[in-house]
Amino acid sequence: MSERVQQTGTRLALLGTALYLSEWLVIPFVADLPTDDLGEGAASIAAAYEGHGTELAFIAGYLSFALLGRVVFVAALRSVLPDSALSRTLMDVAIAAMAIGVAIEIVQLGLTSTAAWLAEAGADAGPIVALDGASTVLFTQVVATTGAAVLASSTAMLLSGLFPRWLAWVGVVDGVLVIAGGIVGATGAGDSGTVHDLADPLTGPPVALFWLWMIATSIVLFRRTSRGRVAEQRQ
Repeated sequence: MSERVQQTGTRLALLGTALYLSEWLVIPFVADLPTDDLGEGAASIAAAYEGHGTELAFIAGYLSFALLGRVVFVAALRSVLPDSALSRTLMDVAIAAMAIGVAIEIVQLGLTSTAAWLAEAGADAGPIVALDGASTVLFTQVVATTGAAVLASSTAMLLSGLFPRWLAWVGVVDGVLVIAGGIVGATGAGDSGTVHDLADPLTGPPVALFWLWMIATSIVLFRRTSRGRVAEQRQ
């Protein structure tokens, strides 16, 4: 008689999701920065940062921790997928892309906080405008890399056969949309034309769908832990 044991659930994915989504504890209090003006009206851009130094410094510090929940989520998902070459490759790409996106976002938050600090210190508008523009462009790169992580993860889920197919397909489609939104957002950053106007509809709804997909996947994995380990008895 032999026994094969396979872990099919984990609580860590839900923990990572909760940590990441705790950003909403502070997001409602964040000023609408960066401005996405890229140099149009230097004085007004600098003025927009005045009075937000402490607020943005706290946000940058807190989110440098909370955003790591995205990496925890992907790593937890990887731990329950079949140990095949294709699955490992897809999930390695997913973890790398998510980690890069988190790192970029942490830097982006630091630049925004620095711009506010300079504004409060009475610095010239030039450096503030430069930091504002850099922060704007960096955020669009966060979106594209996150989309790549979602696409790779959900493809691995689909191929594994361990998840509801609808859930995996939602991730595949959403990953493509998020990547597209990030590319369009970067292309139209600071512009006022059609490409710029397309950025919000191509980014907002797909990112919201990413949150829902992440929550649904985490719940599926959490519920499976209540069943413990799946054992097959063979004679």
